[in-house]
Amino acid sequence: RSTVDIMQFAARVAMRRPVPGQQLARPVLRHGDAPEIRGFDTAKARNAFLAEEVARLKVEGWKTIAIIDRDAKKCAAIAKALPEELGVKLVKAGDTHYAGGAVVMPASLVKGLEFDCVLIADVSENAYPDAELDARLLYVCLTRPLHKLACCHVGKVTPPLSEDAAAG
Repeated sequence: RSTVDIMQFAARVAMRRPVPGQQLARPVLRHGDAPEIRGFDTAKARNAFLAEEVARLKVEGWKTIAIIDRDAKKCAAIAKALPEELGVKLVKAGDTHYAGGAVVMPASLVKGLEFDCVLIADVSENAYPDAELDARLLYVCLTRPLHKLACCHVGKVTPPLSEDAAAG
């Protein structure tokens, strides 16, 4: 379901922390935009980027857009920081309905879901240390978009997504 470009990007994480018997998901044989990693000096600057991206993606006609963060409290802060006119909804544990549109949700809730576009709010080494369980959760997040993926970080990017990982 995800593009070749997104699945190759996500495979960097899976290959760094393989699981016994692991088989990588097969991409749909279609290409799209390469996933991007964007670094920011502050969370405020990152949130401004997230707001601009959601607005741009909506104008492009994408119907389902998810901003994903590892931490539910950070999701609430991100949702609060976004302009109200974007109509981004916060999804929390226990919510039972999703009607599309733009959402902010914690990584713990995304397994099994898919979105046209995903913006991962924090792929820093603090959010996703270079450890097996963290890599699995990051991989799940990276494989949620069907078409577009952007990853943000404040501070150092997680090692599985670093330039060194891409080269290796």
